[in-house]
Formats: sequence, structure tokens, C-alpha cells
Amino acid sequence: MATTPNMLLPLPIIQATDDPTWSQDFLDGFNIIDGHNHTTGSGVKIPTAAIAIVSDFSFTGFSLANIASLQFNQQLSPLITTADVGKVYSVSDLYYNNYIGQQVLITFNGAVAPTAVGSFFGDYSSSGAIASYSTALNQFSYTTSTGVFSAMEGADQILTNISNFTITLSPSSLLATSAIVLTLPVSLPPSGPAQILTLDSTGTISFVPQLVTAMIADITITAGNFADITIDNTKIALTSILGSNLADGSVTQDKLIPGATALGISLGDTTSSPGDTYSGLEVSITSPVGRPVMIICDGQTSSVCAITIGSISFHVGSTPTAFYTLYKNGTPFQAQTQSDWKQNEPSTSGGVQTLPLSSLKFIDFSPGTGTNLYQLFFRVSPFISSYVPEATISIAAMAAYRL
Repeated sequence: MATTPNMLLPLPIIQATDDPTWSQDFLDGFNIIDGHNHTTGSGVKIPTAAIAIVSDFSFTGFSLANIASLQFNQQLSPLITTADVGKVYSVSDLYYNNYIGQQVLITFNGAVAPTAVGSFFGDYSSSGAIASYSTALNQFSYTTSTGVFSAMEGADQILTNISNFTITLSPSSLLATSAIVLTLPVSLPPSGPAQILTLDSTGTISFVPQLVTAMIADITITAGNFADITIDNTKIALTSILGSNLADGSVTQDKLIPGATALGISLGDTTSSPGDTYSGLEVSITSPVGRPVMIICDGQTSSVCAITIGSISFHVGSTPTAFYTLYKNGTPFQAQTQSDWKQNEPSTSGGVQTLPLSSLKFIDFSPGTGTNLYQLFFRVSPFISSYVPEATISIAAMAAYRL
């Protein structure tokens, strides 16, 4: 029997006489029409033009497959009702409403939004700027479109160490200007003592090796600001603090540290010979800042401590004279002749003249920086064999004091 091509409906044979199966074919045809679903062999496929959707269309849990694209109608604002949970839609940019009612932004300004909440906004995507993270360096980087590291703006900056202890950098709420720019030094200070950080009116931070008078306002530093023995002579540059910089009575004796001293001792007697004779008295002292040094001679005990000039025999009419010379680092430094340190001209031999050691004082006004050795030499002139004059230094001491 013939059938229709799409639904396979039986077709009765058209003839003059009655077909005895006609009624059955008619019944079967109606049953096929009643059960058709437009699948292959069960009716013609329904074209798009024949479909009119006038309410929400459910796929009863199945997926929408094999579509070329998905086009959304533009919404005026993000959808916020409970009926909108699970929806994907467009409000200029693409949104998704998750199942706890949040409107999740998927795209922003023509690019994918990097996070669901708290995204990068502004012209971040269109500018070509990049935010990246390096696992090797364990750090984030933020660069401009040209690869240059970009500036960042925020409130307090919290720095955390490995023990989770933090340092907070916070701008003052009382800023006097709209913006302050602090410029860090271009390098670390040179090796040596720690230096002082300074900040000028342009916001430039720099190092200075020491305070100068111009940095100290009047009356800002008092004796109470200094711990005992924290500042000694070596920390003060020559002429850097003048009397006019100190208020009367502001520096008391207990705040002063004496200058360095050194001591040399001659344990016995030293007698001169022709030419300069080393007395055995010497002293070394270090002057780190080139401050003047005073050198003095005196006795080391309460015994007689003097330079004595005399002679075993002498020529009447001749008066021997003693000379003493201070040597510095092996070179004559200061030579002196004591005018009254001469043997008297007696009528007999054996006359003696004594000079107290305490009268020998020297000042080195330019010692230079470093350690200097000072030595005392002496001699007697004229040294004539006929009367053999001599000078003797007894039980003496020599000291140096940095002024």
C-alpha cells in the first residue's frame, strides 16, 4: 500500500468499487497524525519562521548545543530579582548572576574583567598596562604599555615580614599641601661611620657625614639631650663649634671628656756628649683630628728632677751653655736655649747650675692627623776637652696632652 513520504500515512487506492480496507487505512492515518512529533519519519521539521516564543523557554535541564552564537537583548541595569539567579545577560558588558544573588561582571570596557569583585577599572585594558606575578621572584609587577613600571596610589601601605610582623606607612591626615613627593638618595652612603639623613624643602632625602651649625636651631639641643661620654673630642671638627654657639653655663665640666694623654719616663740619669744627646725621654700621641698637642717635662717622683749643667774642669773666662731640642718623628722640631741656664763663671772649677724640668714646655700647633713621636735631646756648648762641660737629666718624665 502506498504511504505519505513524511508521516507514512497509508493512502487508500482510488477505484470505482469500494476498497474493503479503506476504513482501516483512514483509522490508522488519524492515529499517526495524533502521535507525530516532527522527528524524522514523523512529520516535516518545524522551520524557524513557524516558531513564536512568547514566554520563558525551558530546556528541562538539557544543554543548548550546536549554536553558532548567542545574542542578548540589552538590559538597562543588572538583574537583581530572585528569578534572575543563574542568568547570563548583557548590560553593555556581560554579567552572570550567581546562585547567592551576586551580579558578577564578566567583561568590562571591551575586555575580560580580571576578577568577579574589585576588578581593575579605568582604562587599564585599553591602555596596554600589565599586572603580572612572578613565582620565581615571589612578587607582583605593574607596568605601563611601554614596559615601564607604573606608579601606584593607595592609602596606608602595610609591610609584613616572614614572622607576620608589620610596618605601616601612613600619610598624615594633616598634610599641608595636596601632594608631597619624597625622592630617595641615588645611592647608599660610603663605607665608614653611619651618616645622617636630611630632608630638604623639595622632598629630596640625602646623607650628610655630620651636623653643621646651620642645621641646629638655637636652643634645640641642651646638655640634657646628650648621654654622658657619648661625644668626645674626636667627634667634633675643628672650629665647628664656637663660643657664640654655646649659651653661658650650658656646658658643665662633667659633660667634657679630657683630651688624650701619653707619658714617657727616663728611669735613670742621662749625661750629654758632644752633639745632640738623646735624653731617653719620649712620648707618642695620636691626634685623629689634627688638634694641637702640648708636650711638657717634669719629674716622675718627689726626688730632685732637673737638668744640671757643670764641668769637671773649665777654662776661666768660658761659660758653657746648655741647649735642648724637641724632636718630632726623628726630626728637630723646636730648639731652645735657656738664657739663664748657664754655668756661673766661678774662680775655681766645678761650678754647677740647675734648671727645673718643669720649665720645659712645647706646643705643636700643627700635629697633623695620626700618631707622632716626640723625643727630648740636649747638649752643652762649647764642648772643649780642657774643661769637659756636661749636662745631666735626672729621674725625669715627659707627657703629651691633646688640647
